[in-house]
Parts: sequence; C-alpha cells; structure tokens
Amino acid sequence: MSELQGPSYAPRGNVRRAVVFLHGYGSDGQDLISLAPYLAKDMPETAFFAPNGPQRTTMGMGYQWFSDAGGTFKDKPGIDKAVDLLQDYLEEHVYGPLNLTPDRVALVGFSMGTMTALHVAPRLVGGCNSVVGFSGKMMFTEELTNIDREAKMPILLIHGMDDDVVPYHASVEAEKALSENGFDVQLELIENLPHSIDETGINRCVEFLKDNLELL
Repeated sequence: MSELQGPSYAPRGNVRRAVVFLHGYGSDGQDLISLAPYLAKDMPETAFFAPNGPQRTTMGMGYQWFSDAGGTFKDKPGIDKAVDLLQDYLEEHVYGPLNLTPDRVALVGFSMGTMTALHVAPRLVGGCNSVVGFSGKMMFTEELTNIDREAKMPILLIHGMDDDVVPYHASVEAEKALSENGFDVQLELIENLPHSIDETGINRCVEFLKDNLELL
C-alpha cells in the first residue's frame, strides 16, 4: 500500500488523463484539491489527486515532502525519497485504477510542492506529461546534466513578483537552468502577486495543461 494518501476529485464516466497536485510546506492535499473544480470546467475526463506529504512538519501542523533543513530545504535524501513515494502513489492510485500511462499525467506543485515536482518528474519511470510549478524553486540543479533527453517534459513556472517567501528570481534561475539542460520551459511572472495562486495563474495553468494533455 502506498505510504502517501490524500483527497481526489474525479469525473463520472471515462477518465483519459490525470493531474496530481503537490502542496506547499505546512499544508496538505485539501489545500490544492480545492483548485480541481475550477480546472475541471475546462478539462473534462480528467481526474485530480492531491496526496499529503510523507512527513509532519516540525511546527506540528501540516505536512512536508522533505525536511526544510533549517530553511535551506537542502535535504537530498528526503527529496530523493519523495521520488520513490510518488512513484508508488502513481502506480497504486493513478496508473493501475485508471489505466493511464505516464504521458497522460501532469504534476502541479506550489512552493515546496514545486521543488518536489521539478525534482521528481524527470526521475519517475516513464517521466510524466508536463509540470506546472507555482511559487517555487529548483533544487540540486547540478544534477540536471544527468537527465536523459526522453525524460525532459514541458514545464511552466508561474511566480508572483511580490513573493516575499520564495522570491520570484528563484523561478528565473530555475528557468535558466532547465532551459540550458534541454527542457522546454515557459516562465510567467505576475505583478503585484505575493506567495499565492491567483486567477491569472490558474488560467495560465489550465491553458498549458490543455495544450500538453491534448484537450483543445
């Protein structure tokens, strides 16, 4: 049984694709699964999943995907373990039950969830269709040179320019590192937006997912 559990949102009838949300530090799956009804309006036959991170935070509230390591988030063993945990989760909850292949599954992360998604996606068996990362950063960019070409999926990075938790230049740096290593990356910077997701970001996310999951 997969170690990860969390809420899901699925349409009645046929499911042809899936989106897996990865929440931020100190949050849980309920936070991002709330986006599913809005995305589902434009993404029929799509199931949405939002597992909780594997660890409770040291604050005693919410979950984390790996240790914040004193605010540095440089927990290499922890973020590497997240690869295996999400692989197991996808096989148990998405690939098997819905008869979906990795090319029909996208990851959408926020903050620490973006850090996790960017690290995990190229290391999953079969990769995934695409990644959307809100308000995050790229960890361990030096390892990008080891990623096989076939594991380099399209990526959209969205970041508020008034973010005082994870400054937007983290996404600028991630876009540069990913592009230099052969990823197809788009960067969307939103003025007057703090560490959050707004309607502009949601609309851009939907447009990107529709393009890559062949919904147009």
